[in-house]
Amino acid sequence: MNLMFYPPSHHQYIAKEFSISDSEISIPGFRNPVPSKVLPPVAFNKDGGYKAYIQIAEGFHRVKGIIVNTFTDLESYAIESYKKGNYPKVYPIGPVLNLTGHPNPEMDKSEWDKIMKWLDDQPESSVVFLCFRSAGSFDEKQPKEIAMGLEESSHKFLWCIRFPTLPIYAEQQLNAFNLVKEWEIVVELKLDYRRNGEIRKEEVEKGVRSVMDSENERNKVKDMLKLAKMLERER
Repeated sequence: MNLMFYPPSHHQYIAKEFSISDSEISIPGFRNPVPSKVLPPVAFNKDGGYKAYIQIAEGFHRVKGIIVNTFTDLESYAIESYKKGNYPKVYPIGPVLNLTGHPNPEMDKSEWDKIMKWLDDQPESSVVFLCFRSAGSFDEKQPKEIAMGLEESSHKFLWCIRFPTLPIYAEQQLNAFNLVKEWEIVVELKLDYRRNGEIRKEEVEKGVRSVMDSENERNKVKDMLKLAKMLERER
């Protein structure tokens, strides 16, 4: 949503200047300057998709309010910035969580039970969980690099893998920037994946170790999760 609020008054600049580079721009709702390399691909499609993007962005200014599944403690800077500008009123109604969700119906129930039993037998906060969902692409080499990095980290892991699955589609790199720089609740592996290609095993190992070997890193997420669940129960 932050990026959607930016284009209407700056789209001529964007259309001329945006490129996949290390250049940074100030976007409403972001505390830190945003590298252009993490923007969605549509930002670089100046003659096609970007025009449609501008039209959608302009539509945001015609609504009376915007409901967002977030909460102030998580995105306080963004929410406060909307109060100061000429924006529609933003209503943070989150977190809306599905705490009673069920596994994929296509998954074998006995396999699910086996996995949950194994997780229950592990010490608390000792397992790395990887899930890249379904958007993006994996070549044959990338899963091997990730697997070797995980193995060399010496930490147990559970990996949900589907092909293709690496999160580099649409706004996902910008989401990663939010998690790493704005909210500071995750450890960066690589934010410029689109430009520099695959993630190496050394980067995976370093990232896993920095999370699993640092109580401080895990506590950031735990604290935010506790707050989210508390707000959910109070609603």
